[in-house]
Amino acid sequence: MQPISPAALIHLVGTALFGSGYQHDLATALGVNRRTVARWVSGEVQRRAGVWGDLLELIKARSVELGELVKIVAPRVGPGSGDAETTNGAQGPTPTQRRSAAQEHFRRALAFWSSQDRGSQARGRPD
Repeated sequence: MQPISPAALIHLVGTALFGSGYQHDLATALGVNRRTVARWVSGEVQRRAGVWGDLLELIKARSVELGELVKIVAPRVGPGSGDAETTNGAQGPTPTQRRSAAQEHFRRALAFWSSQDRGSQARGRPD
């Protein structure tokens, strides 16, 4: 994997945790102003000390929450669950297809931000 700048990593973590409009929610979770997060992501200012530890704790907490949801939802999947008509019909993509699309979106975002970082480094911009 290509190295990724701190700004790009904050963007990726924010998007993974809170979706595309993540800056307000991430700022609230970190106890900072939304403009501060925007400045971190733009590379305008350096992130504050301790932000990586805070982000790691948010990621771990979300991971635990998702793990608990897996335990609750998994038993509801299978024959006789009433799931077949909603996941296999012609009503749209299945959850597996949506998950694959989300994973592909994440891979593309990571590749994009990595390429942006290489361009910034080539222009002499610090990360």
